[in-house]
Amino acid sequence: MTIGEVLALSLPLLVLGLILTKLSRHRLDPVALFCYCFAFFYLFRDIVITFGLDGPYPDVNFLSSQTPSLVSKASVVLAAFLVAFALAYLLPIPIGGAFVKLVPVAWTEPTVRRQARLTVILTVAATVISMVLLAHYGSFGGVVRAGKVTKGLAGSYVLQIFPAVGAVVAASLLLTLWRERREAGTARRSLVLLALGAAILNAAYVMMWGSRTVVAIVLIILIAGQWIIGTGAVTPKESRQARQGRPRVMKVLALVGLLLVVIVGLRVVRDNILEGHVSSATQGQSEIRKVSVDTNSTYFDATLLALRDWPASQPYRGGEDFVAGFEGIVPRAVWPGKPQQVLVGQWFRQVYQPQARNGWPVGAVGDWYLNFGLFGVLVGGVLSGLLFKWLMAAWWRAAWCPFTIASMICVVVFVVPTGIEADSPTRWAQWAIPLLVCAWYLRGRRTADAPAGVSELRSDALESAPPGPT
Repeated sequence: MTIGEVLALSLPLLVLGLILTKLSRHRLDPVALFCYCFAFFYLFRDIVITFGLDGPYPDVNFLSSQTPSLVSKASVVLAAFLVAFALAYLLPIPIGGAFVKLVPVAWTEPTVRRQARLTVILTVAATVISMVLLAHYGSFGGVVRAGKVTKGLAGSYVLQIFPAVGAVVAASLLLTLWRERREAGTARRSLVLLALGAAILNAAYVMMWGSRTVVAIVLIILIAGQWIIGTGAVTPKESRQARQGRPRVMKVLALVGLLLVVIVGLRVVRDNILEGHVSSATQGQSEIRKVSVDTNSTYFDATLLALRDWPASQPYRGGEDFVAGFEGIVPRAVWPGKPQQVLVGQWFRQVYQPQARNGWPVGAVGDWYLNFGLFGVLVGGVLSGLLFKWLMAAWWRAAWCPFTIASMICVVVFVVPTGIEADSPTRWAQWAIPLLVCAWYLRGRRTADAPAGVSELRSDALESAPPGPT
């Protein structure tokens, strides 16, 4: 390790730190969530490899003599993306109220009755779908195998929306009941059991499709949501103060640790269901390598390959992956002849391992680089910064309630965790649009910080709001 390598690593760390401290106003607002995801998927491995705690994954694709310069180059590219993100975020571009309302948050305080009704509707639909799948594939493991190995569920992933969104709405209802008990002293035990049972059932249904992330999201909503909602904001001034609160760093770190344990544990469970043992990809590997692979936090490693081999050995994609991301919005039932959507990570891995079924995701930075080179990285950073400026505008204007918190967490973590990626349009249709429909259904009584009182909220809040939302 040389001084140059450490300096290169310090660039993205410094820029990301400035984004977190200067552009974020709460350690769990959209910009803060972006910073955590970016650090987890990119900078964690950057640090580990730079300090020699692990080598790039997989080892067979790298020469040790190439690694130092390649890692330094990747660190500079990450920093360039983040600088473009920050500069775009700071542009004095007004964001109109009508445009902000396209973000799936609550603009009025949802009633408990509506939330409970929606939870039941989604859970019943998810249960019916899951029972049909179990009957067709014969067992829980059979469905998991169809989703992760044989791809037998391809074309029907739209059905996953019901349990996925159902788990989020149920978690939101639990938070609402917790806040009601805290503020009014009332305890609705039957509704608590309903919401808790629905959250667990729906998370299990999504796990049956082979996805572990929804379980982690439910935990984030329930734990982190209490830190945010627990302020009991009523007036516009209290709402502004709640939106810029900062939970203690140790709380955030404890939550991250819990999520790692859960995600790794669920990976072990899934591997045992599919193969009867832990995946061979992590057998005999170091603990750092196991955690990295089990949590899919090897975006940085894949990006190293992209920077090395494009365009030296492979041509840029010219936007092909982003076109596929928009094509993925149209259901196959509507467009029977739709081309088979191949995710970036899937085709990228098959360049090196042609028989592989799963992929090596490269995140926003890698997607833009593979399609347009270094210029694309800068464009992707700019567009991502503008997108998060829009999300933060909604954060400041939406009704201060559990659904807003839960929905915003989902949008960032599932749709744009590292910025705008090639398949973000598809994931927006899978997550944001259903949540937007839920927000429309849940609309209820107006609150002081709903659109009717937004001028009062803005006059009080914008003094400390991030630059841009006006």
